[in-house]
Amino acid sequence: MAVTPLNFHGLVFLDNAGSVRDQRNHTFIAQSLTKVATTPFPTKPLIYAGANGFGRFVSRFNRNHDGTIGEYISGNAWAEGTSNVKDVQPNPKDSPTASRVTGGFAFYTASDRNTEYLVGWSRSKQVLYRWDITGEYPPMATKEVEFKVAPTKGGDYNRGCWDGDETLYFYSSVDDFIYSWNVTTPTTSMVKIVKLDITEDVRNKLKDSYVGTGMLIKNGVVYMPSSASPTKPVDEALFAYDFDSGKYLGSLLTSELRSHGLNVFDQDYGCLQLNPRSDIAFLMSTITNSSMIIQYKTVFLTLIGDVDINDNIHNQNVNLTIKFIKQEDVDGLGDQAKFRILVNGVKVYPADSDFTDIQPTPYTATVNGVSNLYFNKVGRNEVIIEADNNQGVTVSKNVYVNVVNTDPVITQSEANPSTTHSDLVWVEATAETEAGDYMSYRFTINEKVYADWSDAIYTTPLHIRFMLRPSDLKIGNNSIKIEVKDNFKDNTNVSESTLTVVKTNTKPNVEVSVKGQTVFVSATDNDNDKVRFNVSINGNSFLPSSGMSPYYEVPFETSVDIPKQMIKHGQENTVSVSVQDIAGDIVTQEVSSSIEMSGLMFRDKNGSYYTTDTGELLKYLDVGSLKSGETSPAYQVWIENTTGYVMHGVVVKAIQGDLDSITEKIELSKEISPFTSVEYVSFTEPLQPNEAQSFFFRIVCNEDAAGGGIFKLKVYGKPSLT
Repeated sequence: MAVTPLNFHGLVFLDNAGSVRDQRNHTFIAQSLTKVATTPFPTKPLIYAGANGFGRFVSRFNRNHDGTIGEYISGNAWAEGTSNVKDVQPNPKDSPTASRVTGGFAFYTASDRNTEYLVGWSRSKQVLYRWDITGEYPPMATKEVEFKVAPTKGGDYNRGCWDGDETLYFYSSVDDFIYSWNVTTPTTSMVKIVKLDITEDVRNKLKDSYVGTGMLIKNGVVYMPSSASPTKPVDEALFAYDFDSGKYLGSLLTSELRSHGLNVFDQDYGCLQLNPRSDIAFLMSTITNSSMIIQYKTVFLTLIGDVDINDNIHNQNVNLTIKFIKQEDVDGLGDQAKFRILVNGVKVYPADSDFTDIQPTPYTATVNGVSNLYFNKVGRNEVIIEADNNQGVTVSKNVYVNVVNTDPVITQSEANPSTTHSDLVWVEATAETEAGDYMSYRFTINEKVYADWSDAIYTTPLHIRFMLRPSDLKIGNNSIKIEVKDNFKDNTNVSESTLTVVKTNTKPNVEVSVKGQTVFVSATDNDNDKVRFNVSINGNSFLPSSGMSPYYEVPFETSVDIPKQMIKHGQENTVSVSVQDIAGDIVTQEVSSSIEMSGLMFRDKNGSYYTTDTGELLKYLDVGSLKSGETSPAYQVWIENTTGYVMHGVVVKAIQGDLDSITEKIELSKEISPFTSVEYVSFTEPLQPNEAQSFFFRIVCNEDAAGGGIFKLKVYGKPSLT
């Protein structure tokens, strides 16, 4: 099957480059660039391949001129007892399970091309170890240096790599950050660069890996090898992340390699590892019994060169000048290109086709007037230029446009008057923003929205004016907040100005008294505010039954009879009167007293009442039996005034009831001697509160009297309320 180029985020797989058999469970480690000190065969640079990483056995091969693996030289275990390699990845003889877990390794060649180093992140201390492995295998403690530069202990299944120059990078599984370390200033702390968006699914596919190396950061992409462990093989051979944002870009499947004609030798699982100084990618099979290292020729296809762009804008359109380059030694893949432009994930150019027409490289393209509307975020907006070579390979380059914005400024605000009791308050403000932006506003009173956001239709300057009624304000200090925003793209910043308006008020003056079963209320207000009231007894409102009465002018006076059924006789009752002025202040007064029955009450000489004040019978006055022609004795009855008022014109009348008015007549008399029968007893003097007066009655039966029964006495009077 012919190989067709496979592009994975700028890394293009061109062809197969052979394979090598070695130990089982390979983990590719690094490629040497030096030609010296490779005892005992100092002829060629080396390639190192390890079984179970550094944990078991490391093989050394000659490195062919094209970067592929050459002749096998020798091998031995590196995780021996005289160095701290085992602190990064344990020896499986000591801990077979832990040996799969690495804190991350990186291999680099010094700038003099004569010295090679292995660097590992300790899993027990916050340090990096560096071993000089030039001509000495395994790395010995005598050539080991410890640098206290790590932010944390090395996490499980970390990754490391070299950029081919002066920088090593490490991925930390502790916090998912990429860290950098400059090999020319080794005592300087590692630098936190970017956090990768590692999902739980991807995290599980990085575990149990043996892989501490093979990561590569190039052209703004982090290439992350998957697990190389046979115990948890995965189809994904390589993951990709954006080096600027940490965003997940995707994964490369082993099955995709096969579908493009690249050899995988019928293996379904593998781990791809890369090197900054080589065009060869290595696939380590993760099948337990496999001893194959598969090699591919690759290239980082660029196509896109420098991009000139006005990268700081407000409401301007964007112009781009893009240089497309001719890349040599890539089998003709860089000879032509077509392109398109996306802004924040939306294709904006060309307008009428998917890509531009294909053109031979090199060439320069100018695109003017990309609409400002596409740059819909304040801050960084992503512009992606995608170039297609018409041979199945698409590469991209990201540039960024920063949309700047100046928030509106409230230049003036005032409230007039700033102190009020009953006057209207006018609030005015002026806001300014950039020309062409549209503002909206709202205002709140005491953190509650009084008028919500207006339409965004106002250009600079914006003049705001609104009125507040006294009823909108609480007594005391009121916080009036004016808020303005410019609604520019996704900007949510709000500018504000806060004013204080003081509402003054004096509370009503209230007097309350209880006479008998009547409540007397009087109220005045120094501000001449109208007032309203509520009257309750024992916590139960009765006037009105709920809420407050209507407002009344002051001075205000009223009297209210307490509903008799709400009174607890013989106990203390609490009468509460609340008076509120129109400004909102409430004054409550309470009167507690024992409220007795109220009225002109019939009682006996011992003070025992015959009925309640509602007419409910308490006891009878029994005159016994009379014979025809017989007259009863005269009975004395007292009338007691319990109303709390002076009672005028008190009159007592008899109601015959069951008795015949002729044969069984009830006679009344004010005096017992002489007993002078009258139709009704009248008291000429007013009856004072709690005063009692008596009268007499008798029953006169003639010869025709027969039957008997119940009769009643009734008393009348008129209260004086002054």
